[in-house]
Amino acid sequence: VTSITTGTWTHVTATFGSNGMKIYLNGKLDATSTDTTAYTSIGTSTSNHIASINGGIALLNGKVDELRIYNRALSDDD
Repeated sequence: VTSITTGTWTHVTATFGSNGMKIYLNGKLDATSTDTTAYTSIGTSTSNHIASINGGIALLNGKVDELRIYNRALSDDD
């Protein structure tokens, strides 16, 4: 995964579906994973975290703008 430069706006997109996960940085595919483990806690718990890892241990030090969550994985053309 490419490092993100501090102090620079970066467009980050992630898709998750039956083929795994794809991460895009500024519109270009940056990383993929074939892990298809379902993340079912969204909407079912107060422990949901967006823009963090390890259950909130490493929090984002920045801003999230125009967050969208879809009920399907977007295609490369989306």
